[in-house]
Amino acid sequence: MNKKLEELEFSSQQAWKFNESSDYHNWWMEMPGCKCPVHDNRERAGFPGNIYSSDCVWHGWFDQSKTEL
Repeated sequence: MNKKLEELEFSSQQAWKFNESSDYHNWWMEMPGCKCPVHDNRERAGFPGNIYSSDCVWHGWFDQSKTEL
């Protein structure tokens, strides 16, 4: 799901003739159940890297102790 959403954001940038950059992507924060900090990530728009929450079901992939969603 994450990869498909990223593809949609790139397609949207192409359609609007914006420079293609994942640094401006923000739809990933709107996924149901996402627990990543929205305000902090919106302030970072245009800069590389995002802030993820380890307990997010979509983006908490770095928590090696997770065994199920």
